[in-house]
Amino acid sequence: MPMMDDAMILALSPNAAQHFPLPPIRRGECPTLSQPMPTGDGLLARLRPVNSALTFSQLSALAEATERFGNGLIEITARGSLQARGLKPETVADFEAAVLASGVIPTRGLGVETPPLAGLDPDELIDVRPIAAELRGRVAAFEPPLALAAKLAVTIDGGGRFHLGAVTADIRLTAFRDSGGQIRFVVSCGGTAAKARRLAIVEEGQAVDAALHLLTMLHAMGPGARGRDLPDDALSAHYTTRIDLRAIELSTQAPPLLGLHPIEDGGVALGLSFAYVQAQAPAVRALAERATALGIADLRLAPDHGFFARCPSQEAARALQQDAAELGFWTDSADTRRAIALCAGATGCASAYFDTRALADRLVAIASELLDGSFTLHLSGCAKGCAHPTASVLTLVGASTGYGLVVNGAASASPSAYSAENDIGSAFGRLASMVRDSREDGESAASCLKRLGARRIASALQLDGT
Repeated sequence: MPMMDDAMILALSPNAAQHFPLPPIRRGECPTLSQPMPTGDGLLARLRPVNSALTFSQLSALAEATERFGNGLIEITARGSLQARGLKPETVADFEAAVLASGVIPTRGLGVETPPLAGLDPDELIDVRPIAAELRGRVAAFEPPLALAAKLAVTIDGGGRFHLGAVTADIRLTAFRDSGGQIRFVVSCGGTAAKARRLAIVEEGQAVDAALHLLTMLHAMGPGARGRDLPDDALSAHYTTRIDLRAIELSTQAPPLLGLHPIEDGGVALGLSFAYVQAQAPAVRALAERATALGIADLRLAPDHGFFARCPSQEAARALQQDAAELGFWTDSADTRRAIALCAGATGCASAYFDTRALADRLVAIASELLDGSFTLHLSGCAKGCAHPTASVLTLVGASTGYGLVVNGAASASPSAYSAENDIGSAFGRLASMVRDSREDGESAASCLKRLGARRIASALQLDGT
């Protein structure tokens, strides 16, 4: 099969005009530029550039298109994709055309993810972008195409400070250096670096073939098959090694994204994120203008809802950091607001029952004892729980007649307590006081809340138990 690079894949993709009428998204399928997803505030389009790379000029063009054809609200997802909200069926084609005209090359087909600073991280073992490009090309060249699960993801990790150890993937290729100094890859499946099953060790030149072998196995198993479904011996007949798979140490947690980080060639990567993962288009355009004025052209989207600005010097990085803070972006990993997950809320989504951002800002001021980073406080405008689908120690869910409090569960779970009171912020202030008074030495807020239990939490909030 012939090799195809990312530009060729883009050229072969259908143009925006060929996507109407909009086909329904399959259950579990991710939205894209041309096939957005219905939400409470219109259609949501998602974009992941190849190798997570954008210029600030392209980011500004995306913001302008979102404001013109959507509601102007932009988000960065947990895996480092961009989302534009508030599109309409009649504006989708124009939005896609405007984004592509800026020169952005979106990832299409199989999601093959690389570390956000690949090629720039001074601690990485290998720049894995060429390996990722080869895998994308070889998968795209299959005819007929491989029938794979809609959200199936592959990570190819060259190590470094900002690795992908905490990112869940169906297939993982992770570089390590063996005792002889040679770079090899651990092939694993189904989960994060800490939880995935390790299947084999392969040489650098075998990495793409190993991934393709697993992908064709998943294809044969059916379009719903995921990495967790692969057998333990999936690669044993093809790759053998004397190295104990369990003995290889792989990094599982990357450092905090926000702040200044050295990169190759004496530059600095400035980690930033949107406040509560969302930003309005005018603020994004203003940030892009200031970056350009400082000689900062490029950025890399990153997991954990953020991005790195590639700065030529410490001075430029610190100047942009100050500008970003003034514009409302998050710049400090110690910011207590990072402990809150919230959706667009009533100001941005017709499905939400309260203003999530306003409540979040109030809780930061009156309930800081809860926000020590030991758990994620989830404020969900409705029971869908879009911002944080998994369970949290505390989740406040909006309803037509008040608020539901879910303890140790997701927004869709049955509330442990319920309140119709309007001033829910004061109720959380009472809970924060109880946590402060009840904490044992060295105990985190999460541990304290788990020890107190749902009944005492509801009592502190003066809510009615269900």
